[in-house]
This record gives sequence, structure tokens and C-alpha cells, in this order.
Amino acid sequence: MILVLGGGFGLYGHLAALAGMDVEVAAPARYRPLLLDRPELADLDRRIDWVDEEAATSTASHVVLARRPQDNASQATTLADAGYRGSLVIEKPIAPTPEAALALGERLCSARIGFAVPYLFLHCAWTDSVRNALARNGARVEIEWAFRQSARVLQWKRTPDEGGGNLAYYFIHCIALAEALLPGAAYRWSYDAGNSGSEAIALIAECASSTLSIAFDQMRGETHFAVRADGVTLFANDTPFGPIPRRNVADPRISVLQRFYRADVFGVDADYRFQGAVARHWQDLARHIDRARNTLR
Repeated sequence: MILVLGGGFGLYGHLAALAGMDVEVAAPARYRPLLLDRPELADLDRRIDWVDEEAATSTASHVVLARRPQDNASQATTLADAGYRGSLVIEKPIAPTPEAALALGERLCSARIGFAVPYLFLHCAWTDSVRNALARNGARVEIEWAFRQSARVLQWKRTPDEGGGNLAYYFIHCIALAEALLPGAAYRWSYDAGNSGSEAIALIAECASSTLSIAFDQMRGETHFAVRADGVTLFANDTPFGPIPRRNVADPRISVLQRFYRADVFGVDADYRFQGAVARHWQDLARHIDRARNTLR
């Protein structure tokens, strides 16, 4: 049984994705009114076991932690200390800071608890095209992501010290993609703070034969996402996952989450080295940004 903890994206993302797969999925009973209140999710009710959270956590084969980073890290540590023998799915970032993420990864590894993180750029509709392009000698892939944060977003998602902000909550997807597609590549970072709270973050990952360039820009205009290989557009849409999510419509990330579960969770050994590498790159970029900000003061 897979237990999903988290009444936001845990509900309309993870729970919806798992309920659409041939798996036994459960959630705390207090989430049920939230699900029934959303027309696009209400039909999933019969596929979900509504349980007592405390009683179900220790017996679940997998626990999905989709709450705030500090809550996820705390609960993962509690499970490790209690001798939990299942596997975890921990939403990104897995802890509020890269240092805390590295420490948590080491703790779970020592406890032999496998964990996976839904870095969804690894499972998008365009990912295989990028992977194939980078396999060609001399290939250059460019990803451009312009993003406008909703004024209604939860406060912690705006706060870097809580695992929010443009780097920890958004750009970390890009770090994971670069590490997965070009492991061992040399990295170059850039950062620019614009007016009215805008930020631009860029990563160039280079190996012997290929280059992956990713630019993220939080701005006040409209959001868009584009992938190009040697000047040819491979994908272009409002977001990396397709159209902008809308209430009462199935989230476009559900199918991507299902690919994540099939590829990275079910029947797959934990890749602690990959998770550690992502956290270390996050740490390197966070330090680069801090130095850049201090220079501007």
C-alpha cells in the first residue's frame, strides 16, 4: 500500500496519479472532503483507501511525503529512527537547505531506506528528444524557461530558507535534468537580480561532446517554456508540462508523475549517488548566488 501525505500537490498530483494506476493507494481520511470538493478528482474516491495516518504510516510499502520541505525532512528522519523498512517518495526540495538535504540523504542511506524525488523534467514529453540530441557529437541543447509566480502561492514557496524560492523550488528541476543527462559534466553558473524582484538563473553543463544550456527567468510577463537542439525547436508550451494548470481540470503533471513512478519508484533500487549529486550542485549554485548578491550590495 502507498500512503500519500500532503493535501496540496500530494492530493491533486500524487494521489491523482497513483489512483489512476494499478496500485493500492491510501491517504488520511481528513483529505477526503478536499478531494470530493474538486470535480476533476471526485471520481477517484472509490479507488482510494481513507485511513488513519498514524496507523498506516508504519505499514505502508511506500510513503509519499508532499508537505513543506521542513515537514518532509522531519518525517523522513522520524521514520528512519523508528526503523521503517519501506521506501519514500519525497517532494523536492527534500529539505529546506542543500546542507540539510545532504544530511537527510546520508541518514536514509545509512538506514537503508530507499527514496526517490520527483524531478519531473526527467519524465516530460520532450525529455527523450533532449537525451537523443545530447547523444550526438557536438550537440547543443538550449532550454529557456520564463516563469511568473502566482500571487496566491504559499509563503514558504517564496522563502529560500524554507526550501522555496526560484532556486530550491523551481530551478532544482534543471539541476536534476543536467545531472541525469550529462553526469560528470563541468558546470558554469550565472545569476542576475533584476528589478521588481525578478531573477535570472542559468546553467551550462558541458561534457566532451555536448552542451546543455538552461536559462530560467522569473519575470512579470507571461510564462513560457521552450527546448531547442542545434536551433531546432523540440518543444514549446506555456510550461514544461504543457498548459498552465487550471482548477477543476486534471493537472497536466499527472501523466508525468505516473512515468516517474514507473521509472524511478516501482521495482527500482535507490540511486543515492544521483540524489547526493543534485544536492551538491544545489549547494554550489546557492553559494554562487550568495556571492553574486553580496557583490551587488
